[in-house]
Amino acid sequence: MTETGDDLLAEHAERIAVCAFAGIQRAFPNYEEKPLEKFKVFFGCYDWHSSVHSHFLLFRLLDLGLLSETLALQLRGHFKQTLTKENLSVEAETIPAYEVPYGCAWVLKLFAQLRRRVVPRAPSAEALDAAAVEKAAAAGDNEKKRFWELCADVVSNGEALESRALALMVQWAQNLRAPDRTGLHDNTAFGLFMCQEYLKVWERVGGEVKIDLGRGEIDGSFVNEAARRLFRSELLDQSSVCPGACDFLPPALMETALMARVLDISEFQEWFCRIGGGSESNSKQSHGDRTSTPCEWLCWVPVWGDPEDPGGSHLIGLNFSRAWLLLVLANHQHACAALGGSSSWGTGDTPGQAAVLGLDSGVQKGTEQMEKGKSKERETEVESTVQLTEMGGGGESRGKTLRGEHVGERGVRLDFENSPVMEQCRRTGLEHVRASLPLTACGGWMGDHWTGTFALLALEELSCIYAKGKQLIE
Repeated sequence: MTETGDDLLAEHAERIAVCAFAGIQRAFPNYEEKPLEKFKVFFGCYDWHSSVHSHFLLFRLLDLGLLSETLALQLRGHFKQTLTKENLSVEAETIPAYEVPYGCAWVLKLFAQLRRRVVPRAPSAEALDAAAVEKAAAAGDNEKKRFWELCADVVSNGEALESRALALMVQWAQNLRAPDRTGLHDNTAFGLFMCQEYLKVWERVGGEVKIDLGRGEIDGSFVNEAARRLFRSELLDQSSVCPGACDFLPPALMETALMARVLDISEFQEWFCRIGGGSESNSKQSHGDRTSTPCEWLCWVPVWGDPEDPGGSHLIGLNFSRAWLLLVLANHQHACAALGGSSSWGTGDTPGQAAVLGLDSGVQKGTEQMEKGKSKERETEVESTVQLTEMGGGGESRGKTLRGEHVGERGVRLDFENSPVMEQCRRTGLEHVRASLPLTACGGWMGDHWTGTFALLALEELSCIYAKGKQLIE
């Protein structure tokens, strides 16, 4: 029987949630000397940003309905007591300077999750989608109704925190003169990627983001502007593909996932061809055995991490990040085509690396299907399929999975069995997830306080690419 992201999510959700719930209530050990005096909500999980994204993790698992009734009741009660307007306003005033961009990016991810159940343009006190609530109540789904009401309350209570985090991220993006390309918290592509996921939620519900920085309003285009300015003409530093001792993000893969969302199809293909390892100019950037090319990402093997060690635990997260981002690319039409297409890898009579790996024919077949379908725009709702999407990572634009979530719009159907690149992405991603899952919520505090969130990101993308049906939709 094939194991899917849904299977693994269902199997491990409760265990991961119990660990995260304990973590957000545990003040020590902590990066801060006196966290309970400084922070009213995000004092747990060793550091501020881990507490923030653990809250995101718990809200996401509640939304997916994967937790036991007892745990769900405990979580809702805890959040109602702690996520008050007073407490969240204090958090807005005390955001640590070192949490820009990483911690603020997770604040936006948390509010993106909350706003999935909220209509943003309505007055904050009545932001809950009344029609959806009434429908849930009529169906006797009081648990869902109470959860949506909680989301609306937290969005209203946290308005100052959300606005402050967004303003800090805009200032950060506008002031960048060069990107941070490490595999750690300050990674520029990660910060911009998370900002875009937040903005996508507003776009989905028809909202418009306006940020007032005291010198006139700006809109959500700051992400695309910064990404193009910092990465459009830059070649990937291929040495950054090889993990450092404390990396939890793969920098080159992170940049590629960002640019796949920022650039249009033709721009991305041109950019990806230049950074793909086939050109002479890029080969001059090689760093011996530290050099890797994007096609080789498909053949990565998992790394080993230590849940008891601060730096070693990062490698547990690196496995999850690799899986998450590989699957983000596989779930993105022109990124997947570029990842497998031989034109990205070979020059002249030299065969592309996709061909060397035996991936060419299936990808070419899928690409031809995409081209044929470009002129056709149609509404699609297909059960037991997954959505190739520009959201990913828990975004709304995904097809029906085993959980029955549906946001699918339009696109071209691809035969999963004839798409070896997607299959290889799934296999590589699954191998990395399996390597790190046993080390998540296992009792090693340096890993337990944060790795569950990255497990969720990877598992959701895995369930998106491979559900019961063997079809892919763009």
